[in-house]
Formats: sequence, structure tokens, C-alpha cells
Amino acid sequence: MSQTNSADGRLAAALLLSALDAIIVMNENGLVVEFNPMAEQVFGYTREQAVGQPLSELIVPPALRERHRAGYRRYVETGVATLIGKRIEIEAMRADGSTIPVEMTMTEAVLPTERLFAAHLRDLTDHRQAAAEAAAQRERMQGLEKLSALGTLLSGVSHELNNPLSIILAQSTLLLEKARDPDIKRRAERIHAASERCSRILRSFMAMARQKPRAREPVSIADVIRDSLELTAYGRRSAGIDTQVSVADGLGPVECDRDLIGQALSHLLVFAQGRLIATGGARTISVSAVGRDGFVMVEVADNGPDVPDAIVPRLFDPFAPTDPSGAGTGIGLHLARDAAVSHGGRLIHEHRDGGGALFRMFLPMAEAQVDAVAASNGTGQRTILIVDDERDVGNSLAELLEALGHATEVIDNPNEALRRLAERRYDAVISDYRMPVMDGRTFLGKVVVAEPSLRGRCILATGDVLGAERMADGFGDDSPLLLPKPFSLADVRSVFGRLDWGG
Repeated sequence: MSQTNSADGRLAAALLLSALDAIIVMNENGLVVEFNPMAEQVFGYTREQAVGQPLSELIVPPALRERHRAGYRRYVETGVATLIGKRIEIEAMRADGSTIPVEMTMTEAVLPTERLFAAHLRDLTDHRQAAAEAAAQRERMQGLEKLSALGTLLSGVSHELNNPLSIILAQSTLLLEKARDPDIKRRAERIHAASERCSRILRSFMAMARQKPRAREPVSIADVIRDSLELTAYGRRSAGIDTQVSVADGLGPVECDRDLIGQALSHLLVFAQGRLIATGGARTISVSAVGRDGFVMVEVADNGPDVPDAIVPRLFDPFAPTDPSGAGTGIGLHLARDAAVSHGGRLIHEHRDGGGALFRMFLPMAEAQVDAVAASNGTGQRTILIVDDERDVGNSLAELLEALGHATEVIDNPNEALRRLAERRYDAVISDYRMPVMDGRTFLGKVVVAEPSLRGRCILATGDVLGAERMADGFGDDSPLLLPKPFSLADVRSVFGRLDWGG
């Protein structure tokens, strides 16, 4: 009999020592009689320190101790159990005073000479952290899915708006140039200014949907700042926020995707606006641009409260809760920094003297500017084939090119255009991207096969910024240039001047 008891004791000791859960055994008085190695690891006490101590003084947080003692006494005296045999999640305290979440199961063992209670505890810290990370990942994925859906929606809407807006912009440009009556000229100026503003706003919205910068070109940072301020003006105006702008004289251009950098600045302006809405007194956002060591430095500052130190390390993290109003998506600053970095620059945050947030965006200055006007006008008259299934859009583009001194022919069917190419010679081809018979990319691919001399002289007119990155696939070094819709006379002149005329 004694050998059996001895064997049982060794087995129990082995199970206690090897258990992956913390096991704490107590007697009827609530004093610890056993404290296994995992309990030592989880709670930071040695077995010698724990044995003989009341459990409530070791691992129960002070606020819960009286409740624990009362419940323990009630069960010992009455046998009415509330915890025995159940799994619960509670807070437990470690030797250093910190608390951790644990899953606890309490069991009872009635021996011939005494009653013992064993608490099996499992540290849930890693489990909860993993669950929180999984939830955050799900939230990020849902956010990305929403952005993807938004991008698809914006792409479709842009296509529907770009074509009629291209006509308005082109016709107002021509009306402005040809009008002789002062009253008509003044009205044409207002229509043209409004259509240009619509064009800039639409392009800025489209920049949100683009994943990569498109082809870069020398751009005036003053124009980019103006576009961003215009896009975000309503929110500041309705909130009574003053805006101060300062751009250094003679500041050279930056080589950038104008829409993408404009959207990045818009994110900074919206962030500043969100911080100021909840504050009182005079509220101001300051925007400035100066040259510094080969970079253009754009500053966006507000006079609101400082960004809390706890938020600063996560300021540029995607989906970080940095908007004090709680209305933001949590990706604006992340996208703004990515835009700066993708252009070889950077975006940093600093605390502003006197309070408020200060962002500095550094963008490389353009090494050289291309004089598109000289490039296009120096080639003499060219004959241009324009292919667009919406003839009004094609005719408006033709009129702009004719205003630049070129001859044009407009065809609304790609197959018919291919037949015309076999009959006569053209100096360049401009095609719409989305057409029902054949998309513009496929059409231009056939063009350069049928007439190799037109390589480097093809242009895709498109409002589909989402597809812009893949439109040139398969063309190699002779990929078509992109003419974003809606286009102005300056846009047409610029892209036309970058065609390869072979010297």
C-alpha cells in the first residue's frame, strides 16, 4: 500500500512540475501549499516565496481581494460554488505589481486529512495580443477593400465626367481665344476658369485611387499648393479657419506626379483642419515653400495643440487613430509620406514653436525643364489622326490641335482608322483608351505594327487613372504618352511636344 501511495505521489509531482499551465494549490485557509515551475515563470515568485502565503496577497489585484476572500470563505463553509469547475477570464497580479489577463479553472481535492484547492491558470497576454493583431489586420483589410471599391467607383465616375468636361474645357479655351466682344470674352474666361477648377479637383480625387506615380514632369510647386488648397477649401471656410500661404520667389520646379503630390498636401491640410475644428480662438493653417539643398521644402503648420507624444511614433502608420475628431480614415498621413518617399523625398513631423503640428515635405528639384512649346512649334505642321468613339470629344481635341497649327482627321471607329492608316500617312496618332469596338491600347499596338514609323508618336487619351500603369505594357521603350482627361490646351501642347519626332 505504501508503495502505491509513493508511486502516486511521484506521478502527481511529475505532472505538477511538467504542466504547461501555472498551478497553485491552496488549503482550506487559502494558504499556498504548492507553486509549480510555470507559476514561478508567470507570476515572478519562487516556490519558497509563495508557499505559506495567502493566495489573495500573491496574485489577486488589491481591488478584487475582498471579493475573492468572501467567495472563498463562503464555499469552504457552505459548499455553494460559483467558480469551482468553471473556466473564467480574470486579471491577475505579478510580483512586480503589473497585471495580466489569465484564464483560471478552480478544482477541489478532498483528502482523508484535508481539503485542497488547485487553481489552474493560463497567461492570456500573447493570446489577446494575437487576437488584437488579427482584429487590426481584419480592419486594415476591410479598409483596403473599401479603398479598392472606392477606386473602382471613382474610375468609372471619372470616365463619365472626363469626356463632357474635356469638351467644355476645349470649347471654352477656343472661345476665349477667338472672342472679340469684351462681354463674350469675359464670360468665356469665367467658364474656362470654372472648367479648369473642375478638372483640377477631379484629377486630385483620381490621385487617391492610383497606387503608383505616373510619369513625372517639371511642375511648379506653387500650382500644386494652389490645387490642394482649392480642393480642401470648403472645409476650412465652413469652419472659419484662416489660411496663410507663402511661396519663395524664383523657386524652381519639382519633378513629380502633380496629382499625387497634390493629394499628399491635401491629406496634410485635412489633418490640420481636423485638429483645429475642436479648438477655440483664432485658427490658422500656414503653408509655405522654400528651396533647400536641392530640394523644395513645403511646410504645412497649424496653431492647434501639440500632437500627443503617445501618437507621434504611430503618426504615419496606416489606419492609426490620429484624427482627434475620429472622422478620419487613418491613412491620409501614411499616403502622404509614401508619396513623398516615392518621389525621392521625405515627410517629417515636428512640434511647432508656440504649439501646433508642423509637417515638412522635401521634394527634389527638377534638374531641367522641357520647353514643350518650343518642341512642338519647332516641328512645323503635322497631320494627326484622332480616334475616339465620342466624336464631340475627338472634334474638341482636333480644334485644340488645329489652334496649334496642325491638321487633323477624326475617326470614331478603330477598325476604320486602321484602314485609313493603310491609305495615307499620318505624323502622329491620338486614341481614346476606352472604346467599345477595340480599346486604345490594342489599337495603338496594331498601329505601330502596321506603321513602325509611328513608334514614339502615339498618345493615349484617358481618364482611367487606375489603368494608367498597365496601358503601356508591351510597347517597350516606344510606349505611348498619356494625355489625361479632361485636357486643356496647355496639356495638349505639353504632351505633343514630348513625342519623338526623330530630331
